[in-house]
Amino acid sequence: MRIAELSACSGVPIPTIKYYLRERLMPPGERTGSNQARYDHGHLQRLRLVRVLTDLGGLPIATVREIVLAVDVPVPHADVLMETVQNGVADVRWDVDHEAFTAARALLADLGWHGIANHAALGTLAGVFAAARDLGHQGVSDSLYEYARACETIARSDLKHLAAVSETGCVSEAVVIGTVLGNTALRALRWLAYEVESVRRRDWPAGGVSPAVDVSGVPPRP
Repeated sequence: MRIAELSACSGVPIPTIKYYLRERLMPPGERTGSNQARYDHGHLQRLRLVRVLTDLGGLPIATVREIVLAVDVPVPHADVLMETVQNGVADVRWDVDHEAFTAARALLADLGWHGIANHAALGTLAGVFAAARDLGHQGVSDSLYEYARACETIARSDLKHLAAVSETGCVSEAVVIGTVLGNTALRALRWLAYEVESVRRRDWPAGGVSPAVDVSGVPPRP
């Protein structure tokens, strides 16, 4: 397909597609003339991936470039690529004091999580401990153990899904999409869970419902 068709199929304007090509977020098309190229379904799929990373994931172009380049490099195991992607999307912080890092590492030790002392997210976790301490909200830090156990369940689900994907290219995209969409979904589900749990905790009169969320027809999961 020509670039105009690629634009029509994806809904992405031609100038934006050309920008992505210049930034090496997409592979070049097959040249058919001095100023023309042909694109295929692989380009359409990559364009959709880039839009997910930029629009829904909110990632800067430089980070998106690193991620899509990682997708194109074969890796022996999906979890290796997952670490690469997570390092790319992590809100890296290493300018945190020793006390906060000690607290973060102590949490990992309590959880039995080993071999991740250099992960990019450790600095971010230490930043959470530092912020909670400085703001006088120790309760945030106290809840992180439960957060971590919930995340173990999420991680097992993610890796189970990846294990069912056989083709290398599909695995790579599944890692990227799962990481970015998963992070975005977790934020949304957390806010929705807050609302539903708040409704359940309120002392509503018989037959009353929340003005924001009606959970009357949603039975609790076992």
